[in-house]
Amino acid sequence: MDNFVVRLHDGELYLLNKITTEAAVNDVVAKGRWIVQEKLACQHPDMARFHEASINTVRLVTVCDNGSVHPIAALARFGQGGRMKDNGFSGGIIVPIDISTGNFSEYGLMPVQKKKVSAHPDSGVPFKGSRPPLWELAVSKAVDLHKQFYNIHSIGWDIAFLEDDVCFIEGNDNWHVVDIQLNEPGKELFKKYFK
Repeated sequence: MDNFVVRLHDGELYLLNKITTEAAVNDVVAKGRWIVQEKLACQHPDMARFHEASINTVRLVTVCDNGSVHPIAALARFGQGGRMKDNGFSGGIIVPIDISTGNFSEYGLMPVQKKKVSAHPDSGVPFKGSRPPLWELAVSKAVDLHKQFYNIHSIGWDIAFLEDDVCFIEGNDNWHVVDIQLNEPGKELFKKYFK
């Protein structure tokens, strides 16, 4: 199979628009094929207002602990300087998110430039007082998706926010631990779930 799409709809897992099983998806993934996401038509204006040149996403980390899935950490990621990438280690900005409220931290970090900023340097939009749109929907869908992969301890979901829905770009089982360590009570959660 050269390409494929996996999606969750109404509690059913689909592969190429046909209901499938987790085992079938795992079989395709094990063969080392890439999952390609179509270009997103339009991101939500609440995310675009920070930096329009990039699809600004959230990395939301979920953990499966004794069969129960919990969201434990999240970061907003914004491109900057006209670049399309939102990854903090590719010149973007990362902003910790309070996992219980969805509110952005007062400060964002620019890891490459080793700077702490309170507003996006291009748009001037402050982080404090903002949150991703459709936050509760994103968290709910991430938890539901992780339940389909209960044998994976933790997943870092990259989520884009559309005008009326969320789009899961990918799930990473080898996500950067910095994601959790930048969030309070991230360090305590790390100790709890990662022994």
